[in-house]
Amino acid sequence: MKVKFVVADWNGTMISDTDDSAVLKQIGEDQESYCMKRPHKWGKLIKMVKVKKTLQQMLRQYQLNPEENKELVNEMLKQYNEYVINGAPLGVIEGSILKYGNSARFRMVHSVFESLINTNMNDARLGILSSALKKGIDSALGKNAMQFFWFVDGSELYANSKTADRIELRNYHNRSEALGSHIESMNGINPDNVVYIGDDFKDQKCAEYVGRFVVPPLAWEKFKSHMSSRYGRKVRIAEDSAESVYKSIWQD
Repeated sequence: MKVKFVVADWNGTMISDTDDSAVLKQIGEDQESYCMKRPHKWGKLIKMVKVKKTLQQMLRQYQLNPEENKELVNEMLKQYNEYVINGAPLGVIEGSILKYGNSARFRMVHSVFESLINTNMNDARLGILSSALKKGIDSALGKNAMQFFWFVDGSELYANSKTADRIELRNYHNRSEALGSHIESMNGINPDNVVYIGDDFKDQKCAEYVGRFVVPPLAWEKFKSHMSSRYGRKVRIAEDSAESVYKSIWQD
């Protein structure tokens, strides 16, 4: 198999965070601090404190079984947008995302990241396809790493002038369709020459679009065995070393 394009998930694949709660928590904490210093914002602060408890309960329920509780994601984001994001100063939100990016670099899975950079040097294009906040991914990678990626496709932060409006979830319920659209746009690249790296059941159907599916080191054992059983030789299980991940991508 001649590899021409490698597309990777973000959470649980390139970073040890299994979901986007780290960046959302950072934004929430900074918004609380911002409102606390401004008496005219105390009404919003009270609402944020109340919804925080609700969101924490929903998150715990979701994390018990992400596959069965995936519909909770939409409800959590709806409440988060209403009470935290909407109307917040855009500069404060972007500052929070930068803080997340600085801390997230310490949680990068270097075995995956290094193997992707080496893959890029073999003239294969790279992409990131995730439901994680795109600005968070960009911030964590930094400008030097961003130059290696053909695209970063994630959830979007929308704003009205100088205030934030909402985060719009992308690539969560339709990951495989989004992957198919990117492959179609890649100037005639054959899907058989595409490798996808993903760690959970949202990524499963992506295996049907590509020539090879790589399960990264942080994936649950249940997912590893499921993918191997269902898709056979198309699936490679990578161990936690750059050499293993690299071979899983390239070695026939």
